[in-house]
Amino acid sequence: NWSANLGRELTPVLAAVYLEAAEQLVGEHDGTLRAPEQRARAWAARRANWLAGAMATTTQQAVAAGVQAGTDLDDLSYVFSKERADAAGVTETTESISWGEVFAAAELARIGRLLVPYWQIEDEDACPVCKDRNGKPTNGLNPPAHPVCRCRVLWRVP
Repeated sequence: NWSANLGRELTPVLAAVYLEAAEQLVGEHDGTLRAPEQRARAWAARRANWLAGAMATTTQQAVAAGVQAGTDLDDLSYVFSKERADAAGVTETTESISWGEVFAAAELARIGRLLVPYWQIEDEDACPVCKDRNGKPTNGLNPPAHPVCRCRVLWRVP
């Protein structure tokens, strides 16, 4: 089935991004990770399967609604577009980085190296919601805040 195949294809990509983010953060603070590849693969498999299912559902719903409304197939092109795929790629990269860093921060906290997460916009093209959060503690709500969110977390020693 399409959704299962997509999940299998996405898992190693998401795991690699997660793991790279975790290793980078923990390396900046002289820590170590316990079973990082296993944790990355487990998280990525859950996320990839969820994402594949969500994409299949939203695609089916959009096509069904378009057909029911008598929409021309050309008007449904966004559902199958490169732009939609790119949006998912940006959002899921941000998601993978955030969760990899959360894992690393928890591992650092385990050895007494506490870090506080702060919202950080990538550039001035950020949306008003993210601009308002910039420089503030995330309070457990890490990026992405919305589709195509490119924000990051800046981890600071308290």
